[in-house]
Amino acid sequence: MNRRREERLGADLPIEIVPTDTRTRPFLATIRDLSAGGAFIQSALPFSVGDLMFCSFELYDQEKSLSLFAKVVHVDDHWQEATQENRGFGIQFIDTTVFDRFQIRFFLDQFAISNSPAERMWFH
Repeated sequence: MNRRREERLGADLPIEIVPTDTRTRPFLATIRDLSAGGAFIQSALPFSVGDLMFCSFELYDQEKSLSLFAKVVHVDDHWQEATQENRGFGIQFIDTTVFDRFQIRFFLDQFAISNSPAERMWFH
C-alpha cells in the first residue's frame, strides 16, 4: 500500500543532515528521491523511525538552500543486508510552508517535463 500523498522523482541531490540527537554529528548524504512531502536519503548511518532532524539542500535553480525540519518515517528492515546504494531512510518534512512545498513541486515539475539530457543530469 502506497501512503505517499505526493509524486516522487528520482534524484541525486546532496543534503546536509543535522540530527536533533546530540550524539550524532551533522553529516552530508544524498537525496535519492524527492517529493514536496519528503525524501529518501541514502546514508550508511542508521536511524530509527521517529528520529528528528534538520535538513538543508539546494534546488539547483534556486539561489538559497531549503532548510526543513523532518522526521524519519521509514527505515529498511534489512539494513545490514542492503547494499551501500540501497541503505537509507525515508523522511517526511514537518511544518513546511506553502512556499517551501511550492518551490519543491515547481523544481520537480521542471525536471519531470524536461526532455533535455543536460537538464535531467541531476535526476533519473
